[in-house]
Amino acid sequence: MLVALVLLTALTLTLQAQTTSDGRILARLSKDLEVVAARDSILDGLRVPLLKSMTGRADVDLSFDGSAIVVSHDEREWEVRLQDVEGLVDLYLAPKEQLDLLPLDAAEIILAREKVRSDLPPATRFPVLPMSAAQFGLDASQLEGLITQNGSTGMLRLRSLPEPLKEAGILPGPRENEQITRVAVRIRPRSTSGAP
Repeated sequence: MLVALVLLTALTLTLQAQTTSDGRILARLSKDLEVVAARDSILDGLRVPLLKSMTGRADVDLSFDGSAIVVSHDEREWEVRLQDVEGLVDLYLAPKEQLDLLPLDAAEIILAREKVRSDLPPATRFPVLPMSAAQFGLDASQLEGLITQNGSTGMLRLRSLPEPLKEAGILPGPRENEQITRVAVRIRPRSTSGAP
């Protein structure tokens, strides 16, 4: 009888621990789903103003240099950053002078990207940016808002450079008057302290 009681207690404790663990996992998934739904909703609300601003028909000009815009949605503040991809350093196309603007070894990146490009089968798309950065031995999160792989020429548009790259003193190039055609959008909840 005592053995049965010990086994029943052990089984009960195991089931309680599993239920608690499952509850935490479900709560986390629910929270993640709420964040994704809110991001999608904010992005949907940005589509028309974003397109108007890109075509020069907006009532209010949006900044495409990655600076933060604070948006309130569902009683919460969100940080939205719009970045013209031509204002970012392209890992696959940028010349050494542009790669030198980043806190990395430009020569190593050039060697790594040549190997990656030679190994990439024809008509294959580049992997997503974090994976591309990892192939080059980089942590994409440390270079967030500075790099892309979606540029078209590898030349920077200076008016849409993110703040850390503006200090480099690059001379204006031929892209300055071109229309912005591709924008990277980053949306994240603001911390409760209000710090970006």
